[in-house]
Amino acid sequence: MPVVSGLLAVDAPGGTIGPDTILPGSEQLLPALFLLVALVAGVIAAVAVVLRIVRSHKGAARRRPVALSIAVVVAVLAAGCAWVMRPPAFFVPRFGPLPALVPADSVFRRTATDLPVSPDSERWIATVADLPLRPGFTGRVVDGVVWGIPYNFVDADTPRRPVTIKGRPQDSFPGPYPITDPAYVESMPTFHFDMHYVGIDSTSGEVWELLSLRNWFGRLEADSGAHYNLGSNDYPHGSSIAVGMPLVPGVITYDEVAAGSVDHVTLAGIERSASRWVWPARSTDGRSTVPDALPQGAWMRLRKDADVSKLGPQARVVAAGLQRYGLILSDTGGGFGLRGTPDGRWNDDDLMTLSTLRAGDFEVVDPSGIIVDPNRLAVRPPA
Repeated sequence: MPVVSGLLAVDAPGGTIGPDTILPGSEQLLPALFLLVALVAGVIAAVAVVLRIVRSHKGAARRRPVALSIAVVVAVLAAGCAWVMRPPAFFVPRFGPLPALVPADSVFRRTATDLPVSPDSERWIATVADLPLRPGFTGRVVDGVVWGIPYNFVDADTPRRPVTIKGRPQDSFPGPYPITDPAYVESMPTFHFDMHYVGIDSTSGEVWELLSLRNWFGRLEADSGAHYNLGSNDYPHGSSIAVGMPLVPGVITYDEVAAGSVDHVTLAGIERSASRWVWPARSTDGRSTVPDALPQGAWMRLRKDADVSKLGPQARVVAAGLQRYGLILSDTGGGFGLRGTPDGRWNDDDLMTLSTLRAGDFEVVDPSGIIVDPNRLAVRPPA
């Protein structure tokens, strides 16, 4: 096994290098619970010692230290359990290159340079023009979280496990799902939000996605789940994002930026979106009642006249992809954030120069002329 930053690492299929991890849920909470028990028992033991000293000074008859003994034993056992169950040492993984995730005629691989500006563009953009663009992915832990969508390479030997879908079981792929060990889950290592899990089998050409995966004493749960084939333009069976589209084909990866080109449409979240949607979305979690609020599914292209002079090298490659392919609003999120993969090789200071761009630097394009079937993700090629 390779060693990264002095820590023992896992070299998974597809070239992913990363640490061992825990799953959100009981594995995350039990160490904290045991530590809390140890602290409470320690306080009780200290109080018992003080009381014995006070009674001794008053000349009271000495009693057997039953409470003190129990508190000490509980404190030691709980502290030991907390230590044994402590989370493994963590560093930001490096993810291997992705296979082709969608067909050549998918909307994700369609350039937007020839598409006309939507007649609604100016009104829609005006409602969010002030929002700075930001990368929703990082190369280091920020506030206990690694931002971005990780992915896991799976194969026929990866255990298929049942997952109880709590949020939208009627719309989700029922499973079972291939769950790797270690499993890289969004917002690791402390798991604050979303907790997407993505499994990719490049041999069988399948992808599995779960939203809010957690493990409660060996029982896996999630809010929703999806499954789709890499060679198909059909919508997934189920979905892990608000618009009902695949997630991972719309994330930016380190390898493509390092190679100098983001050659696909990027998915993005925005904090203010309408309760309506437009193709290629087929659902929404937007809540805004503003009449001109951007609908989810809106396809936005970075304008040619946008000032990219302040962007770093990595950010400049991302911006070039946004000018050529654009982004599609996929869900509600803080600010105006691009979907991407966390990776220890990102330069976060470089990526943050994207915030010199605003939503007002974009325009909404009209894809109506290239739709082959509104119930599929296939599009017509440029003329």
